[in-house]
Amino acid sequence: MNQGDIRVPDDFPVEAPLASVCGVQPKLVLRRTEDGRYTNEPTPQRMHERYRLCEDLAQQLSGYALKARDEFRQWSQAHTLQQVHAGLLRKGWLSRAECDWTIRRTADLLGWERWEPVP
Repeated sequence: MNQGDIRVPDDFPVEAPLASVCGVQPKLVLRRTEDGRYTNEPTPQRMHERYRLCEDLAQQLSGYALKARDEFRQWSQAHTLQQVHAGLLRKGWLSRAECDWTIRRTADLLGWERWEPVP
């Protein structure tokens, strides 16, 4: 997915936006695309906004993770990233899938082992 010179990676999570519609009957919230189809996927602009946010956080968190690793030398790379992930989830800025992607990207930027969340 491209917008200008920014490319959203294929592994970036695509999540339907949350929506609420009042009434007693079940409802399905969709948007109409330019080609006349209906979808519950976010707009390309929204995807790029979310991607840029997560990429920026990954860049910032790479420095934070290095500092944490220096301070807590007994922590492994995976444990350090797990602690950063837990803190990021507590902030509530991102969905869980976006948090997972951001921490994987942070590990990639640092050249650390591929990180997977602990259930």
